[in-house]
Amino acid sequence: VNYIENKLYSNTEHGLHLESSDSCNITENLCYSNTRDGIYLSNSLLNSLTHNECYLNNYNGIYVLSGSFNTLENNYLHNNNRDGIKITSSTSNTIANNTLYNNDWYGISNYATSTSILDNNATKDGFGIFLSSQGAYDGLSVGGNTVNGKPLGYINGLGEATLAPNVYGQLILAFCNGTTVKDETIADTSIALIMVGCENITVDNCNFDNNNFGSIRLVNSMKTTIQNTKCSYNEEYGGIYSTGTPTNTSIYNVTANNNQFGIFLMGATVFNVSHCTVMSNFWYNTRFQGCVAGNIRYNVITNSAAVGMLLYGCDYTNISYNCFEDNLGYAIYSDDDSWYNWIHHNAFISNNLGGTSQAFDDSLFNMWDDPWNMEGNYWDDWVSGNYTIDGIGQANDSYPLGDVPPGVIIYEFNQFSLLIFLLPVVFVSMVIIRKRKR
Repeated sequence: VNYIENKLYSNTEHGLHLESSDSCNITENLCYSNTRDGIYLSNSLLNSLTHNECYLNNYNGIYVLSGSFNTLENNYLHNNNRDGIKITSSTSNTIANNTLYNNDWYGISNYATSTSILDNNATKDGFGIFLSSQGAYDGLSVGGNTVNGKPLGYINGLGEATLAPNVYGQLILAFCNGTTVKDETIADTSIALIMVGCENITVDNCNFDNNNFGSIRLVNSMKTTIQNTKCSYNEEYGGIYSTGTPTNTSIYNVTANNNQFGIFLMGATVFNVSHCTVMSNFWYNTRFQGCVAGNIRYNVITNSAAVGMLLYGCDYTNISYNCFEDNLGYAIYSDDDSWYNWIHHNAFISNNLGGTSQAFDDSLFNMWDDPWNMEGNYWDDWVSGNYTIDGIGQANDSYPLGDVPPGVIIYEFNQFSLLIFLLPVVFVSMVIIRKRKR
């Protein structure tokens, strides 16, 4: 056994870097302010990492890559710019009795099989467990962990049931079917609710605020309904974020405000976003990337610090009866790979002020009006004739409306509410700048 103990590692790339090192006892070391990880363990077996303190590292406190049968126990990982502990491409490791505090992304993120994650305590961060199959989740041992003093709700393979409200400090659902998450309030963790490989999940009347890495994340989940839920002041991926190939996602009556992103769907097929209020988010209020066959209707999308809605490789989507108001940039920005979207009967009010148009389209294949009824959209800066859309697609609305279409909800800002919603955007901007400089 090789012993590495009572050392100080600071201001290097990796504080302590072990490559192809086996059967080491690494204990009571202090690793801080390194440009990457505090401790980096790669292609190594049967090591014991105990009672180390890693903090203020630009990446992770401890990172295990392609390692097996290692034990990480009783370490203190705090205030790292990414994760307290990260483990990838590995198998049969044990992570137990660690204390995790205020790491920017996750306290512990696990992308490895047959890991034991036991009796760890996370405060102001949490857990991320992302694997590709139900069998991989079945091979994990997860128990006794807490988030902000409450149990981590790690739930694998649950069927039709409603979870008890306000029991958990964080929820991770893996390959559940028919489960309802209702009346939950979760804050100050990494991601409030993670769903991987799930089907027929309903999220109803929940409040997910002030989380480090997002509010709700969907990964390869089907037939998900998120309704009557509030997602506010969440960093990184913001309110609702989907990856993989989620299908039949319905988002109804959700408020997503003052996040980095409001609603960000990636790879979604057959999706509906309706009657939502998405406002005052820092990057985009809404972003639809690689999505197909959607309906985006009757939403209020307002006061983004950037673009109201980004279409990035988004096809065959109906965008109608929405209010786009007071977005700093374009209300809608469509790239050249977004085809056959139908944009009609919306209200565009005071977006991209000082610009030549309230919308941008680089695609040749989108339609910005309803030619059958000879009705387009309402543009508050329209004077006469066609309304021209910026971009090389040379799009235009041939039938601009003189009045706001019936059914469109106009969000009314008074001076007080405008101040309330602008101040967090400025605050989030300052936080992001501060983090980038660290």
